[in-house]
Amino acid sequence: QRVIELLTSAAEAHPLVAKKPAPDAFMKEFAADALVFDLVCWTDDPVRAPRVQSDVAVAVNSALGDAGIEIPFPQRNLHVQSIAPAVADAIHARSGEPARHLPAQAQASDGA
Repeated sequence: QRVIELLTSAAEAHPLVAKKPAPDAFMKEFAADALVFDLVCWTDDPVRAPRVQSDVAVAVNSALGDAGIEIPFPQRNLHVQSIAPAVADAIHARSGEPARHLPAQAQASDGA
């Protein structure tokens, strides 16, 4: 309900968004990585419609951020079965995390 209120308010605040019909927002679906909402609003200035759409989208983004509502993005987990120690070191060095090695493999010794 809060998202719907924020979407509607963002559209209503734009001076080129028509008052009638009033902007309307609704939840459309449950998606794999998000709740999908639609915002419908009209303008009497079709030439400036792309600018109005952009302005309203920016206002929506700001309103959601100010309300602490994050826009999700698809996230994927990568499961690594094995990795060379040098590659692991490079990854950890770049991330700033300490290296965590898997158990050492037996190494051949030439007696030197």
